[in-house]
Amino acid sequence: MRRDPHISVTGPDGVNLAERLCDVFVGIRVSDFAGGEVDELHIIFRRQKPYLMPPPPGTVFTARLGWEAERAQMMGEFAYERTLYSGEPESGQEMILVCRAADLTDAWKRVDSEHFDDETGHKTYGDVLRTLASKAGVDVAIDATLDALPLPSGYLLRWKQSAIGLATEIADDLGAIVKLQAGKLTVRRRGSFTSPSGGELPAIAIPFDPNYAFQADIEPRYGFSEVAAGWFDDRAGRAADLVHALSGGFARLALPHLAGSEAFAKASAEAAAQKLEAESATAYFEMAGNAAAVAGAPVKPEGFGPDIDGVNWEAIAVYHDAGPDRGWITTVEAALAW
Repeated sequence: MRRDPHISVTGPDGVNLAERLCDVFVGIRVSDFAGGEVDELHIIFRRQKPYLMPPPPGTVFTARLGWEAERAQMMGEFAYERTLYSGEPESGQEMILVCRAADLTDAWKRVDSEHFDDETGHKTYGDVLRTLASKAGVDVAIDATLDALPLPSGYLLRWKQSAIGLATEIADDLGAIVKLQAGKLTVRRRGSFTSPSGGELPAIAIPFDPNYAFQADIEPRYGFSEVAAGWFDDRAGRAADLVHALSGGFARLALPHLAGSEAFAKASAEAAAQKLEAESATAYFEMAGNAAAVAGAPVKPEGFGPDIDGVNWEAIAVYHDAGPDRGWITTVEAALAW
């Protein structure tokens, strides 16, 4: 028996579009990403005459979702960016308002150039990230290990790059996740499972149910035995290698660029090794709508078999698809936790 979720999508006037436009309202999709991509809200309408007109660019919508109105959870605030139109013989025409997380302000998207070094008060990656967050007017929460990591050779250049682009690049190099959420820039190590407030994210329990789809791709990695990252040793006056061992294999992966410090070489080697391991297992699981399922949380499949249940999964993306005629399905994309 299908259950009907409570859906609330309110704009500046505070009126729920799901109720006001119930004759053409199809549903919503909320996309929650662990890092690197911006969370999105799709508001879907049937397209019929008289045609609906899109709102002004930048209009902010608030989405709430739950199985009961009184328990509906806030899914986020999203700013309207563009409109998608589509049509199929069977399903008819649709108009989709594409909105992106309102936390991604113009300050984060603006392209600029600047340098960071000791003279400008930047000794560590934490100093750089705090400056980027301060200019955007948000708070910051950074993993202590990443915060204290010194800049390679004491210098970092931002060249014709957005602030969020630089922050994401730093995170990728260090095996971290950067995310704008709840008015805060969060930078955490992959697999640390921490929320923007610093607390532990609750695990997403997914019991096996034959009524929902799933797929798991688990591939043993035997190609590499170690990752080597080079760095320039100022004291010795020569290049040196730092090696991070992997679980198996015979080949050696050597990172192509010399790091400016031993600490950065160590972080780069660990990040590359973790990525090789993480890519060996990917999956998606569908389940009954669950607003508590968020990207970045540990995923605990139950009843799928020991080869799937026993993997240390992490949610890299979570999608909530809900509508008055379609119910509510939560889809969790997962990978081996770094």
